[in-house]
Amino acid sequence: MIWKRARKQNDWSEILEQDANAIEQALIKAAPNKARNLDDVIAQLDDPEQAKVLAYWHRSRWTSTKQTDVTNEMRRVFATGPRWRKPETRKASKLPPLYPPDKGRE
Repeated sequence: MIWKRARKQNDWSEILEQDANAIEQALIKAAPNKARNLDDVIAQLDDPEQAKVLAYWHRSRWTSTKQTDVTNEMRRVFATGPRWRKPETRKASKLPPLYPPDKGRE
């Protein structure tokens, strides 16, 4: 449960000592919105460099890229932790609600 502690303290140093697979799993679990895979994590990242490195990691599994190079790059860009996108806030609709609020339930 290293990722829980890292998420709370924003301290990824312990996670970044692991291999790239462990870093990937920690990012999936730490994503602010439920992430099922690496593509979901990439979509939630605000930092384009972090997203680029994760896409590179994803592609490197099927190529002859040295895993140590990719892992070192992941450690570099995630040294301060992942930078997530801010959740979009919904603007209040100018239209009235379709149904009035139920006053018996709140």
